[in-house]
Amino acid sequence: MEINIQRIASEISSLQEEYERLNSNMQDSTSQVKEREERIEQFKFQLQQEEKNIVELKEYIEKLVLEKEETAKQHKEAIKQREEISEDLNRLDKELFRLKNQKEKLIEQMEYQVNYMWEEYELTYNSARELRIDLGMELSGIRKQVAELKTKGVVPCLAVILVGENPASVSYVTGKQKALAEVGMADRSVHLPETTTEDDLLKLIDELNNDDSVHGILVQLPLPKHINEEKVLLAIKPEKDVDGFHPVNVGNLVIGKKAFLPCTPHGIIVLLERMGIDTNGKHAVVIGRSNIVGKPVSLLLARKETNCTVTMCHTGTKNMAEITKQADILVAATGRPHTVTKDMVKEGAVVIDVGVNRIPDDTKKSGFRLVGDVDFDDVKEIASYITPVPGGVGPMTIAMLMFNTLESAENTI
Repeated sequence: MEINIQRIASEISSLQEEYERLNSNMQDSTSQVKEREERIEQFKFQLQQEEKNIVELKEYIEKLVLEKEETAKQHKEAIKQREEISEDLNRLDKELFRLKNQKEKLIEQMEYQVNYMWEEYELTYNSARELRIDLGMELSGIRKQVAELKTKGVVPCLAVILVGENPASVSYVTGKQKALAEVGMADRSVHLPETTTEDDLLKLIDELNNDDSVHGILVQLPLPKHINEEKVLLAIKPEKDVDGFHPVNVGNLVIGKKAFLPCTPHGIIVLLERMGIDTNGKHAVVIGRSNIVGKPVSLLLARKETNCTVTMCHTGTKNMAEITKQADILVAATGRPHTVTKDMVKEGAVVIDVGVNRIPDDTKKSGFRLVGDVDFDDVKEIASYITPVPGGVGPMTIAMLMFNTLESAENTI
């Protein structure tokens, strides 16, 4: 067998070359694997760094959230403190306003007392002093308060509703309108015809109730017979009932809470205060039990501030003169002319005449004159003080109406 050495040598050479190529490729693959491993290690390191950065970023974000929450909390507390400070300032402003008004009232009261003490010195002791005040002076104090309230953007406003042409009612409403003009309040009075229906009147009251520029509503009584007075008075919002007749205000009066007081009874109490008459422990007798005067003035006289012992007389009272002669303060609200005579009054008593009655008088152009429930000429000889009619309680009623309207406007601040 002939061996081709040359061919075998050529194959061996080829195999050797193939081996060297494979060996070279193997070395290249190993190098690539190593490079990949190094790159993987680098990626792992970078990933660890990124994870670390994410953790740090998360911690930073949580810190920012906490700081934001703390800032929001502090901001909320600051707003709350600012609101509290604002409320305190408002309270102080109102208190300052109240104290200023109180100071002016005290000054006026002292002036009244000094003036009347001087008059008392000059008067003889066999005739009673007339118990009255100067309505103009009384309204001047209210006018100052109205002017101050206007600087705060509030204009006190009263709406007086008159239905029909009752001469006495027309006269009373005219007096109230004059007082409104004198103190600088807005007048929203409405004069309706006698034929006005109850529904139309209630609709008007509802409109005034919902008008924020109106602070007081007063329906002049009596109303025409076809209108239910009780239903009409109940329709007025208690916070605008400056006449003090709504059951809510009456109830607050009874239990001694703050309320709009009925104008005539309140005027009687203020009149006694203005004149410096001592009521503490005195026996007050009230003749009359109406919801408008008798009952409320009895309650006011019995309050701690006035501190009277009160007896109420009425049409069912027996031996009335025996009771009235015990009175240090006698209030007559009977609605009948000259009910109280000299023999019913204790010497030195203070007599308050609430009545306004018309009696015929041919000497007058009108054919009548106004008298009270007290026989003034007879009783003045024995009383220490007595209110004249007209000019005694009436002006105080108007003054208290202005006072209530002012207070209602102040309540809106």
